[in-house]
Amino acid sequence: MPEALDPERLRAFATLLAEHPRQRVEQDALWSAFARAFPNRPQGAEERRWILLALRTLESEGVLRLPS
Repeated sequence: MPEALDPERLRAFATLLAEHPRQRVEQDALWSAFARAFPNRPQGAEERRWILLALRTLESEGVLRLPS
């Protein structure tokens, strides 16, 4: 797992999520936005670690709120 994701790609991911028409982003839309923002991401378990890191980073920056 990367210690930190590319800040530019992370901002792109945040922008794509912010453009979603609803506050709650469905799983398919979440993965689609992640794929668009991180086109060179790994696959499988590593990809899931990357998206978790991205979501937790954005949450820690106050960009989004994850469900409990």
